[in-house]
Amino acid sequence: MTFTDIDNMIKWDNEHPPTDLQMEYYEKVVEIQRNINPFQEEAGLVARAYCDMSTKYQCSKFM
Repeated sequence: MTFTDIDNMIKWDNEHPPTDLQMEYYEKVVEIQRNINPFQEEAGLVARAYCDMSTKYQCSKFM
């Protein structure tokens, strides 16, 4: 993954939080699979997980 890809991923995650319908679907999947997706559950986790590899986003902004 390149720095540009990481920057775009952080930007996209910040600009497009899950919709209510997506969260409803996700909760049904969790009930069946008993498996969570931490990136779906916690807003901003993408930035916190990858900010040290970013050229645009400072980690201090997300911590």
